[in-house]
Amino acid sequence: MKLLKYLFLVLILILSMVACTDKSLSPIFFTLETERSLAADRGLEDEMTIHEIVKVGTRYFAAGNTLFTRTEAGNWTTVSPPVAGALCNTVEVFSGDLYAGFFTTGGTGLGLYRTDPSSISWDNTAFN
Repeated sequence: MKLLKYLFLVLILILSMVACTDKSLSPIFFTLETERSLAADRGLEDEMTIHEIVKVGTRYFAAGNTLFTRTEAGNWTTVSPPVAGALCNTVEVFSGDLYAGFFTTGGTGLGLYRTDPSSISWDNTAFN
């Protein structure tokens, strides 16, 4: 019985050594060890909390207290809020329009604003 356990362990060891033979793939542990970048930096802080990301056509919008936008190949840039200093914690697309929820630094809600994603010009919605 003891011999059977050793044979089983040796079999598992042999199988694990030959199972991953695709040399075209970078081993994950090698990538982590050498800290090789897997994606290009697009201009956002690494420690930033993003609440929501949406895509409209070829543009992305991300709400992370500030509203950011970028094209598929571009870098993130800041979108001006409807009120100076306003923060954004939610963004959504509906019928081709972009909707974003804004609030003040004191926590007071400013409301829901709508804009055309191709030309940012905020309108206060009727839901406020």
